[in-house]
Order: sequence, then C-alpha cells, then structure tokens
Amino acid sequence: MKRTTFLSVLLLVGAGGWYYWAPRAAADRLREAALAGDERTLERLVDFPRVRQNLKADLRAEFAEQADPVLRDHPLIGAVAAGLGGPIADGAVERLVTPSAFAALARWGQDEQGGPVDDSDVAYRMRNTGLSEFVVTARSRHDRDAEPVTFTFGRSGLQWRLVRVWSDEFTHR
Repeated sequence: MKRTTFLSVLLLVGAGGWYYWAPRAAADRLREAALAGDERTLERLVDFPRVRQNLKADLRAEFAEQADPVLRDHPLIGAVAAGLGGPIADGAVERLVTPSAFAALARWGQDEQGGPVDDSDVAYRMRNTGLSEFVVTARSRHDRDAEPVTFTFGRSGLQWRLVRVWSDEFTHR
C-alpha cells in the first residue's frame, strides 16, 4: 500500500512538473531557434497553418472594428475598405508567416557583425491559461509605450507549438 501511494504521489509530482516545465521549455526553444535563424526547428515548434489562420481572423476582426465608424459615416468608402482589407491582409499573412520570415524578423536586430540579437531588454511573462494553452507575453523593458506581443502555445499530445501571435502594434501604427 505504501509503495502504491508513493508511486501515485511521484506520478502526480512528475505530471505537474511536466505541465509546468514543458511549455516553458518550448517557448525557450522557439526564442533560441528564432534568434539563431534555425528554420528547421521553427517548423517543428510553430504550427504555421494555425498561426496563419488565427492571424487572418484576428486581423479581419480588427479591420471590421476599425471600419465600423467609417461604414456609418461613409457607407461606400467603408464597404470598399472593409472589402479590400481582408484579402490584402490574408495575402500578406500567407507570404510573411513562414519559417524564413520568423527567422528574418528575429535577426532584424542583429548587430553589424551579424552577432546574436540581444533580447535582454525584453521582459517575458509566461502563464498557463488552460490545460492545453500557454501564453508568453513579451514587452520592452525600456519603451513603456510599445505594445506587448502575445505568443500563444497550444498542446498537441505531449508537444507544445506556437499557434497564435498578436500585438495591437500590428494594426495601430
């Protein structure tokens, strides 16, 4: 009986440790792969079809929200803008949400000698938001006006993959 209780407690502690550690390790691997420009690892850690699908939906919702006042005041102009905004955003998302683009964005901050990006001015906040969802919020430590970027990871079996990226900076600048 004692052995069964001990093994049950050990199993629960192990599962709890995995639940806490695994998504954080996936987020760290994603950050390292992006900074290193490792496209193969990015392909394993990012569910690109879901990221594209979610980003398109988020952008369309944001465009609809921004177009609403224009539609009321200028129905024709608002309808044209709303009609064009979605397809243009969809095309951009299809072309830009790729492993090479993720790697290029991370390398954008490299120094002139091609050295690694220093992300020490970025503060990360990590939290579980459900049994199969984990969110990382990245915010500049120095620019308080900059909007945070939110990275949402989803669990598929025992693996955690990036499924959504969002920042209000995408639409408000």
